[in-house]
Amino acid sequence: MKSIISRKKLTFVFILFLALLYLSLLCYKITTVPNVFVDERTYMQEVQSLVYTGRDLNGLSFPVYFKGLFGNGQSVPYALMAVPFIKIFGFSTLTFRLPMILLNLSNILLVVSYTIKKQNLSLSMLVVFLTSPWIFISSRWVLDCNVAPIFFSMSLVFLAFYIDLRKKYLLSLFCLFFAASVYGYIAGWIFLPL
Repeated sequence: MKSIISRKKLTFVFILFLALLYLSLLCYKITTVPNVFVDERTYMQEVQSLVYTGRDLNGLSFPVYFKGLFGNGQSVPYALMAVPFIKIFGFSTLTFRLPMILLNLSNILLVVSYTIKKQNLSLSMLVVFLTSPWIFISSRWVLDCNVAPIFFSMSLVFLAFYIDLRKKYLLSLFCLFFAASVYGYIAGWIFLPL
């Protein structure tokens, strides 16, 4: 019994170490790498406008989508998450990108927390997430579409928790994050009904 408890503690410490190492790598040169892309820059301008004027660049108080530089319609959910950070800490590339880092870490830790009962699986899932180039890049680079897969992943974990525990608030969280994933990127509307 003691060996099982010590093994669980060791696994937890290792998971915590990996998460902190990953977080430090995510934050390394976050303001300069990658360089700001035109979509990210226009998204930054929309967020700045929301923070300082309460309206988007087109003067709308509660936009459903942003118009975007080329009329491409960027989604609003990430902007709404970034506004409080910028109001509290001021505008910078770091404060604009920080909510994305925290959102990705929350997703990873949520998936790992679901699989924690099965130690090998949780460690495997963590390693898969932490070594995925797409997850790493999307954590550091804010494009409006990056929130949709994160919200979708979180919704599936809440659904799995609900199936195991039968707590109604978990079903509500599933619905909330599933709806947020639909609102997070219009291309998701193609596969979400499936």
